[in-house]
Amino acid sequence: MILVAATTENPSFSVVAPLLSRSLLLTLQPLTRDDLEGLLHRALHEERGLNAQFELEASAKDHILRVAGGDARRVLTTLEAAAATASGRGASVISPEDAEQAADFAVQRYDKDGDQHYDIVSAFIKSLRDRTWMRRCTIWRGWLSLGRMRASSPDGS
Repeated sequence: MILVAATTENPSFSVVAPLLSRSLLLTLQPLTRDDLEGLLHRALHEERGLNAQFELEASAKDHILRVAGGDARRVLTTLEAAAATASGRGASVISPEDAEQAADFAVQRYDKDGDQHYDIVSAFIKSLRDRTWMRRCTIWRGWLSLGRMRASSPDGS
């Protein structure tokens, strides 16, 4: 039997020990900027991508590559969202503003049923109950966490 699995979590904590002891664990590394630039070029020009229907301004390209953090999926998701934004305003050139708006939308992720929910809620509660002057200055963390939960939840609540 061959089992192939992938996780963004640390397998030492999220996979049961008997299974982990019989597994070959491969760690994926972030892609280089050159790799991501090649992917972006292919996605823009190949038929199975955007088929050369859009051009990408240099600063928009830099922004997409910077926010991707070495993740090819994030490059493609952000490019697709930026193209949709440009198309929505009737343009064939993806501007830096399109890329920024797309990255803001693509990166927002909130996992209400998983651990991320508890991590964000915990950060919010801790930031509100801090009593010392120095820690009170970080109360913005809680509001940022709450805003993130609201912005990325499907029903906005």
